[in-house]
Amino acid sequence: MREVLKCHPKSVVIIDDRIIERCYGDLQGHTHRRFIADKGEDVYHNFHRGYDIKPPRGESIKMVEDRVRSFAFEITNFVKEHRCNVAVVCGNNSMRALRRYFEKLTVPQMMKLENKYNDFRDYVISCTT
Repeated sequence: MREVLKCHPKSVVIIDDRIIERCYGDLQGHTHRRFIADKGEDVYHNFHRGYDIKPPRGESIKMVEDRVRSFAFEITNFVKEHRCNVAVVCGNNSMRALRRYFEKLTVPQMMKLENKYNDFRDYVISCTT
């Protein structure tokens, strides 16, 4: 975001907790390798890629999607109303949910997404009624 602001210093930055990264609860701070060694590959896969399975005291992808969906709806209306460009910077799991919203993906399609850190998506929102 800092790089964008260098070229667009008049941009407005809004921080919105609805697009923060997924909370992994009790798994926060554990490496994948260590968790798999302790709990097993199947348990890891269920927490990591299970749509509605949440780690203890954490969030499921479905929970992330629920909060991101309201953000996506709001930002779509904002773009239509103000006829402007918007850049969204967010965590990987929030990006999955945003892509599902804008690309009309199924849950299984969303769950297979891998978002590269140097990649971006460009969506056009029609401002006509």
